[in-house]
Amino acid sequence: ARGIFSVMISGCGQSNTPTDTSTTGSIQIYADDSYTPLLDATLNVFPSFYVHATIHVHYTTEDSVMKAFLASDSVRLAVVARKLTKSEEDYFHGKELFPEQVNVATDALALIVNNANPDTLLSLDKIKAIFNGRDSIWQSIDEKSALGKMVVVFDHENSSNSRYIQQNLMDGKKFPSYCFAVNGNTQVINYVNKN
Repeated sequence: ARGIFSVMISGCGQSNTPTDTSTTGSIQIYADDSYTPLLDATLNVFPSFYVHATIHVHYTTEDSVMKAFLASDSVRLAVVARKLTKSEEDYFHGKELFPEQVNVATDALALIVNNANPDTLLSLDKIKAIFNGRDSIWQSIDEKSALGKMVVVFDHENSSNSRYIQQNLMDGKKFPSYCFAVNGNTQVINYVNKN
């Protein structure tokens, strides 16, 4: 399980008289596009409660979210699957900004296989072997025959999903050659469905 964090900076060196409040105004936020369905559902309801507030969300990869958050005074909220690193916190503290980090939810990493694949039960050891390049062949359920070479596809090369797997299952190593990235969760589902 991973935490979904909302990292917010208020003020950003602006005057003490706020033009935006929690129920009025406009805000630019950046969010990991893994959370598009969740945030879109929230943003579809938000205007019915807060008619004088507008949220402009930009979906991108986790690393791009953090780059925008660090580089722009207009980005006041980032939604990512991790806390700020020590160097990111130091950067903001050096500007006399103290971002608030809130764990708003816990999510999980989902692994999906094509419907034609009979192997639907993967142990943690098997998953680690796959991502560390030690096991790239699908086996039959009785493990007596090989079903073919494995292909692993991610939502983005620099997504929170790929970062999480590299940090927690691969000790920071590179992905094996049979792993590659597409451009979002929908493309992952389409690729797995067709292959």
